[in-house]
Amino acid sequence: MSNILKYIILLTLLSLSLYPAEKSDINKLKKITVATIDLDNHFKINKDLRKEAVRTINRYHYLKQKRTIVVDREKKKLLGTNELNIEEGLTIASNLNVRIAILVDSERILITNENTNVRRNTLSNNPKEYRFSNNYKIVFDSASNNIFTNRTSGTNLSLTNNLISENESEEERYEFRYNFNVVDIETDNILKEYKSISSNQAISTIQGISEYLEAYLSKMIFDSFEERNNNIELNFEIEKVSSDNRTNSISSRGEVTEGDSISFKFSPNRDGYLYIFALQNNGNMILMHPNDFNNFVNTGNIQKDEIEAGKNYIIPPEDSKFRIVVSPLPIDENSEIENIDSFYAVYMRRNQKWIVGQYFSGDGFKMVSRNRTTEFTFKLKKALKLKYEWQIEKIYLNVVSKLKDK
Repeated sequence: MSNILKYIILLTLLSLSLYPAEKSDINKLKKITVATIDLDNHFKINKDLRKEAVRTINRYHYLKQKRTIVVDREKKKLLGTNELNIEEGLTIASNLNVRIAILVDSERILITNENTNVRRNTLSNNPKEYRFSNNYKIVFDSASNNIFTNRTSGTNLSLTNNLISENESEEERYEFRYNFNVVDIETDNILKEYKSISSNQAISTIQGISEYLEAYLSKMIFDSFEERNNNIELNFEIEKVSSDNRTNSISSRGEVTEGDSISFKFSPNRDGYLYIFALQNNGNMILMHPNDFNNFVNTGNIQKDEIEAGKNYIIPPEDSKFRIVVSPLPIDENSEIENIDSFYAVYMRRNQKWIVGQYFSGDGFKMVSRNRTTEFTFKLKKALKLKYEWQIEKIYLNVVSKLKDK
């Protein structure tokens, strides 16, 4: 055996011994599959809905998707029919090694003089409030017009969504309605459930499911990150101050209520760079650190992202003119999953300029586009797999409203 071949084998064995967990996790990610199961073969009638379903699945190509949509032949091969109930659809998904199944079926119902209501979401009129996500807002303690050069750039303020009223014909007519069930086959959880969706809202429902899955799959990947045994400590925690001024520190799991103020604290034992990602169920991913509030030094308006060992950091700073206040989402009747926000503090020895350069943008707390949330997390996972000097700490907050709290 040549010396070169021996050297190659030695390097291979060494890499397997150093990084078994990371390689195993990456292999697991390749098995993640999102598939749509057309229970009653209705996609043959509604071609546009089928195209949107295929587009939804194909957006996760970087996860090594093996299938775009469950084909009809699998129904006949396993169950001998094209007409399936939900249980049979889940059997198809299980046999095809699908992780997330979007089950779709239709029903033909009688429609008489139906009206669509107008729904509008409007921006807050309070100039001292800045909502940077659906669950959190910044409340300024004093007027400050110089925080942003462009207050709407890169932020997700409240989006206006107008649904035009339509007066249907008074004569009786039939219409297809759709039911959607989104199921995690491995955990047996119903992630989303939509009943009796009209034909003109079916495509937008699929698009909404796509946005939700961006956050769900991203969280799945982030949660697969394991803390490393390399003596790097971040001491990352979230401090909440309730409306009655009670203070509580959260280091792994906790609960926050509407009106609570929160701040992020960390004290690393190594110099380097820390990235804090806030991930919400609705698909928002926010870069809490570095940010434009904390990281500008006074000299020359130059941003300093590097963190120093032994130094105590807090977001927002103690002398800041703003607070981060909990503002919970409305109850999602289409989901049985709790409203959990996940916070991931990732330390790296060297600056990762590609994170902001390629994915996160905006002023203040930068955000990633909703349709690239999973793509970013997957790329971060791959970037870390051969690095030794990195660490992660995680905190999960259950966000509840005051009404539920009472």
